[in-house]
Amino acid sequence: VGAVLESRGSGVVTRGRIVETEAYLPAGDDASHSARGETPRNGAMFLEAGRAYVYLIYGVHLCFNVVTGAMGDGEAVLIRALEPLDGVAEMASRRGAGIPTRDLARGPGRLTSAMGITRDHDRGALLGDGPLRLLDRPSDWVEEELEVGARVGISRSADLPLRSAFGDLAGRPEGRGGSSGWEGPAWSGGGLEEGLAARLAAPWAWLRHAVGPAPGTVRLEAVDHTPVAGRP
Repeated sequence: VGAVLESRGSGVVTRGRIVETEAYLPAGDDASHSARGETPRNGAMFLEAGRAYVYLIYGVHLCFNVVTGAMGDGEAVLIRALEPLDGVAEMASRRGAGIPTRDLARGPGRLTSAMGITRDHDRGALLGDGPLRLLDRPSDWVEEELEVGARVGISRSADLPLRSAFGDLAGRPEGRGGSSGWEGPAWSGGGLEEGLAARLAAPWAWLRHAVGPAPGTVRLEAVDHTPVAGRP
């Protein structure tokens, strides 16, 4: 939450700040696609952290996930909503006329449509210079209070507090929009700040740190999935 997803499809750059996520664990989580082991459909989940996992639901909508575990773990975070930052006109053209800016990427299916994400992005590297990139928070980022709760639309392991959001639970007033300010040299090389790579390598450690002190939130007591020595 707070990082930025960038898409460069069709020659147009679109960016949105991640404002809502749902985590899916490699163990003790019956709602996870990896709960029954690796299959051709969920194979991307078992790649190393920093890969994309894109799948089709209901035969209609695509969902975009960031793989967060070590190779073979089967761990990912579903990106549920973005705050549009750059390329808003392109997002709107992909979604259709009359949709408020704050609703362009609120919800997993809307998000993939607005960002031009397709099944071709499945398994793609997000930490390099590819068509989809995950960008770290800017240096002047101010930590906002996260709201943590149960995931949406699942019946198994439904009590796990693995949904995180800030603001009004996946959206910002239109007045906060505008350019992300990341057109300059600091972001031109496609590299990531070390902090983001570290958070992907040990996601639950930083998630506990982020949500633990916030008043009124649920403290996440999950196993620390720091990669085992010698594994990617």
